[in-house]
Amino acid sequence: MDENPEIISKIKSAVEAFEGNVKWVMVGHCRDSFPGTTNWMICPKLVIDVSEVAREVRVPAEQYVEEKYPDFGPLAYADLSGLAEHLKATFSKE
Repeated sequence: MDENPEIISKIKSAVEAFEGNVKWVMVGHCRDSFPGTTNWMICPKLVIDVSEVAREVRVPAEQYVEEKYPDFGPLAYADLSGLAEHLKATFSKE
């Protein structure tokens, strides 16, 4: 399936513009098993920010966040429906 760079850019911009309890980002990584394709992930920015530190202490980033920022999970979870509505509104403006 071919990706539409305009749509990817629009989703990424909408995610980054969302104002919730936490900051959200959309990141991609190339798929080793399917060269030329990208897996996209929308997640709290904090998870990306602590990934390097978590790797150094040999724990998954999600576990690191849970241990070091115990109130973070509920705040991020509370954002999910608002983030979904924000994305829906972004694309319904067309």
